[in-house]
Amino acid sequence: MFNPADPANPIVHGLMTLPAAHPDNTFGTDRTLAYLKELAVFPEPYVSNDIYKSYPYARPALRFNPALPQFPAGTQVALVRRMVVVDSRGELKVTPITESIQLRAYALDPKTAQPGALANQDFYELILAPGELFERKGGLRASARMPAARHPVFEKATVFSQGNNCNNCHGDVGVFSLNTYTHLFGTLPNSPWFEPSDEKSQDRNTLDWKRRDYTWGLLSALLQSNQ
Repeated sequence: MFNPADPANPIVHGLMTLPAAHPDNTFGTDRTLAYLKELAVFPEPYVSNDIYKSYPYARPALRFNPALPQFPAGTQVALVRRMVVVDSRGELKVTPITESIQLRAYALDPKTAQPGALANQDFYELILAPGELFERKGGLRASARMPAARHPVFEKATVFSQGNNCNNCHGDVGVFSLNTYTHLFGTLPNSPWFEPSDEKSQDRNTLDWKRRDYTWGLLSALLQSNQ
């Protein structure tokens, strides 16, 4: 999954797992895939937005159907950011270095949870400590509850780097809190199709996007001018 709000560190993988329905399936993989398929083929993902009649200039005509399939309590989702570097040939390369992990665990059943309630989810974050990485001490450290992170002066500030409470953007219940699905920071897609993808495909798609982005064009020109 590419995060267009954060082009400076573009590799962001979205991970999701439902609780196992059987002891032999420790990670709940089958249940997770079954849920994603159920969500993808739901026949009416959008319904008319009643508020649109009063505020057509400020509200979309459609909204997500409240009857969308919900995942159960115990579901976990995560965003895993991996570092991208420029190699000696001036090409973008994905590295195995993880910059941060943001994890959310749904403590309450989304079908009965109340939007905005802090008890709905538990939030965790791990952030890379470069000094510990170079000392071969792992490098990822648990942070306090979403503190403001320090970033290089050339990195653009985003909603992911300001230390805001996770609940500000993920305060809705269940599937409606998955911004990858709802496109919270953009317009509703023609289809909210949502399906699993493999790591290699995500890396390739993200690098392809980055190569077309104006920031990469500027950096490439700067590198070539110094050769």
